[in-house]
Amino acid sequence: MAAALQFDVLVIGSGASGLASAVAAERAGARVAVATKAALQSCNSAKAQGGIQAAVGEDDSPETHAEDVWRSSHETADMGLVEILTSEAPATIRWLEEVGVEFTRENGGYRIARCGGATRKRLLQVGDRTGHAITKALRKAIESSTAQTFPHSPLTELEPAGTGWRARCGEHVVEAGTVVLAAGGRCFREAEERGELGGSPQDPDSMQPQVLLPRIVVERLGRGQRSMGGAASRRAGRRSEPVRGSSVLCPSPEPGG
Repeated sequence: MAAALQFDVLVIGSGASGLASAVAAERAGARVAVATKAALQSCNSAKAQGGIQAAVGEDDSPETHAEDVWRSSHETADMGLVEILTSEAPATIRWLEEVGVEFTRENGGYRIARCGGATRKRLLQVGDRTGHAITKALRKAIESSTAQTFPHSPLTELEPAGTGWRARCGEHVVEAGTVVLAAGGRCFREAEERGELGGSPQDPDSMQPQVLLPRIVVERLGRGQRSMGGAASRRAGRRSEPVRGSSVLCPSPEPGG
């Protein structure tokens, strides 16, 4: 068997979540690999046309955004997650612009629209191809970075190995301290059915793997040796209950785990 390729972070999936995780980790100094079952360009995120919401209007705020989400969910949303989503949304827009996304502007500011369930205009768009523009910019950032990509390399095996994980992606054997499963809802469902999302949200250290916002991916890289800075890093180690369709972060296993 060929020697395993060594990385700090292995990302499974090349949608917006996986690509954002990979870009953030690589910029934080991690050795990153991205593996996907099809071409790197193949993802559902690229098909999203509607836009992305953030409280950037003068009459808007993250608190108002959170209230709208809460009402739109018929009061079923996890408010801990909602607060993270809405409070970090404006900074995420700026981060995406830094990566290369050019949101449509007018009259010296963003062109923002009001969408269903919203009491304010907060929908930013890139024409009518917002998802395509976001994934294209993130993919370009990955391709021009030190990250290594493995297209047409579906994940078929994943198991603890030493202080990290060993994965088989197509013909490649990869070892990494952290694995991000960003392959959509089916990926979450299968991990859940196999009992790999065990642990309690009230006992974060027992949750392996865990569901985190993609931009917090390097918080526990190598058991917390690197951080990204900004709001995400100030909440180092903060975790949330698994949410269907989100990214799943597999940090390095506990010794003997």
